[in-house]
Amino acid sequence: MSMLQLHVLTIFPEILISPLQESILKRAQEKRLVRIDLHNLRQYTTDLHRTTDDAPYGGGPGMIMKAEPLVHGLDQLRTEVPELHTILTCPQGRLFTQQRARELRVKKRYCSSAGVMAASMTACGPTSTRRCRSATMC
Repeated sequence: MSMLQLHVLTIFPEILISPLQESILKRAQEKRLVRIDLHNLRQYTTDLHRTTDDAPYGGGPGMIMKAEPLVHGLDQLRTEVPELHTILTCPQGRLFTQQRARELRVKKRYCSSAGVMAASMTACGPTSTRRCRSATMC
């Protein structure tokens, strides 16, 4: 059986370390059934302050994730990891169902991003990403 490889792009990799070292995920990693690599999205920024968010286009409250670090990170991972299946989440996408889980189980290399907003996926374009609902995979 080949090992499942998960790559997670996030601006807070330290927050994910503890949960990934507990319970079922810990045992799966110890048995070499899964390998989880955390990638700091800030390493793919180009400015001095390693900015990953920005004000919404057109104004308004809150912040959104900048598309550029995500695109650069995904591009880099795709060159390093052959056959990488990219998973991005957003409220407009398809619901993750058991049927979708069955379809995806044949893939062995995944990349997902924690905290991706719909604006980032729109900026990336439909050829580089697929849209999904929160906490889903597509």
